[in-house]
Amino acid sequence: MRMYDIIHKKREGGELTTYEIHFFVQGYTQGEIPDYQASALLMAIFFRGMTQRETAALTLEMARSGDMVDLSSIPGVKVDKHSTGGVGDKTSLILGPIAAACGVKIAKMSGRGLGHTGGTVDKLESIPGLRTDIPRQEFFRIVQEVGLSIIGVGGLRGVADVRGVLFGLGAAAFYAAVILLNKFIRSVAGIQRTFLQFLAAIVILIPYVAATGGVSLGTLDARGWVCLLIVGFFHTGVTYCLYFSALRELPGQEVALLSYMDPLVAVIVSVTVLGEPVTAPQLAGGALILGFTLWNELSEKK
Repeated sequence: MRMYDIIHKKREGGELTTYEIHFFVQGYTQGEIPDYQASALLMAIFFRGMTQRETAALTLEMARSGDMVDLSSIPGVKVDKHSTGGVGDKTSLILGPIAAACGVKIAKMSGRGLGHTGGTVDKLESIPGLRTDIPRQEFFRIVQEVGLSIIGVGGLRGVADVRGVLFGLGAAAFYAAVILLNKFIRSVAGIQRTFLQFLAAIVILIPYVAATGGVSLGTLDARGWVCLLIVGFFHTGVTYCLYFSALRELPGQEVALLSYMDPLVAVIVSVTVLGEPVTAPQLAGGALILGFTLWNELSEKK
């Protein structure tokens, strides 16, 4: 997918798919799409407009491009508002208390230094003793008790969110379990082992997917369907069959090291085929993966 095609499509009045909007937001936030292309798309959107579906998709993609805060612990309806910010400070500081007085919970995050004028947070921080950088639990408590709290971007601090670390450790533990358990399965062929493990995964995933909103594939275009089927056949099918077959024959340490070749090949393909930029840490990481894998192979042969 090329940013040029997305710009041209919207310039001609076409409706962007959800994936095209995702491609734009993700590419721009990661520095892969230059400012002039983003400006060209915004100009096309200004003149051609967006449907309700496009607007909703763009809003969700922009929200997901940064850190998101779970406000489910605060009872009642939670809302936020967005305006140009800092131009007179006549929206948040007036609309927020009015809405809070009506029983609506306002969990507001405002910006700083917005071009020709300071942001709302800049003005608030000029008040002695007023803080816009507070712990997350205090932010929740103020919203719940007062009905309104305004913080700066990145203003939540204090208790660290360790869920990502725990998920990463959990994934590592499960991956180690996959290697160890498959070493004890010797009487089943690789293709049968792959089928049985996928069947067990489906049985577990069906209730979870049903409980979290079901399967939504209606936004996929023809290219998305082709890519999904190719990934399902080659990666989920053929590659996993080869992987589970190798687990029975190779030492566990060698399987673990060789598994890092998968993300390394993905990085190489993204650079050579997709033309994505590569950073020095990525190059260093790839060199370490190849180096340790080669070192392990040579030491085993000695």
